[in-house]
Amino acid sequence: MNKLTENKLTIHIVEDEVIIAMDLEDIVTNLGHAVVKVSTSYEDALDSLDSNKADIFLVDISLKGVDEGLNLAQELDKRDIPHIYISSHKDAGIVQKARATNAYGYVIKPFDVGDIFVALEMAIGRIKGEKARRSTIINEGGTKNIVNFADILYAEADGNYTHIYTVERKFTLRSNLKRTHLKVLNHDWFKRVHKSFVVNERHIDKILHSHLILKSGEVIPVSKNY
Repeated sequence: MNKLTENKLTIHIVEDEVIIAMDLEDIVTNLGHAVVKVSTSYEDALDSLDSNKADIFLVDISLKGVDEGLNLAQELDKRDIPHIYISSHKDAGIVQKARATNAYGYVIKPFDVGDIFVALEMAIGRIKGEKARRSTIINEGGTKNIVNFADILYAEADGNYTHIYTVERKFTLRSNLKRTHLKVLNHDWFKRVHKSFVVNERHIDKILHSHLILKSGEVIPVSKNY
């Protein structure tokens, strides 16, 4: 998740009706937010997820008149990417399906500026709360670094030190692996798989007999004792 700047969001709009997509883009831009991408199909939005730069998605629940908006939201939820539905549906069945994807809001069409303003303001508060719960502070050399749990790949013991590897860089802490796991990597995603390794289970691609392979390609040994 990207860092909020002065309570302003970066937004990806997913809407197959071009006029509505343009209207949404105008509204959120006039509210001071930035639109980083507009997708008119499920496929286009899905293809962009691995390189996502948006804080939140505004998703038409019925892309092409089917459940593709719901399917996209399920993919967003798996990646912990916030989303708000834009929908003309009010029936209980659709709303229940939407709630199951942990949506941050549900805006009914036709909408106005006030509807979008309230939905985004509520989302900002929730995003900040979620960010605090989904991040940790890594103190390296007197510098406190706020790092998202989702960006941490694994930690490796090195005597009384621990190396933490993220998607962008390596941190070295003057703390053993057990203490680092307890105090810094204190989230259910992190599993001790070996006396020298703690791994973020969300980055695991394959689990084999004696080792596991991360999605980024690293090979981590596995011990039967853990």
